[in-house]
Amino acid sequence: MIEVVKQYVEYEADDGRVFHTKEECMQYEERRATELEKENEFLEKYNYLMGNSWIPSYDSIPPHTCENETFSSDVGFIWFDIKDKKSYDIFEEFFGDAEYGLICLEHWYFEMEDLFYHKKFPKYSETYVYSFKNILESIQGYLKQFGYEASFSKVGE
Repeated sequence: MIEVVKQYVEYEADDGRVFHTKEECMQYEERRATELEKENEFLEKYNYLMGNSWIPSYDSIPPHTCENETFSSDVGFIWFDIKDKKSYDIFEEFFGDAEYGLICLEHWYFEMEDLFYHKKFPKYSETYVYSFKNILESIQGYLKQFGYEASFSKVGE
């Protein structure tokens, strides 16, 4: 009988994943560092937008728009009040069509789940952005169909 002792080297990444070559391990750690950096960047933007612009008390209130008189139960609404350039830029990056002031974001729940529950960038296909100005114009157009005119002014101004 011959006793054979085999030795081999394993490389362990920071997260415990094991590799058989140093190169594989290093490539994995570099990829992971890049992903973590992107994730942290996203979370910083997400936290800023939600902390400075989101109006949770308005959530689920649909905007009045003539083209969408009824809404599916799969659709949700999130309201933002965009007051500063950083919020504007983040909203534009995430959803497009940013404007200053009140904005309503119409979304499909399943498409936004990653963003609002898992805090990861969504892979959504359809979101609609309604500026408050367009909502007011829609209401005026709707009332005009019935022979009424409306004008709006902000309370306290």
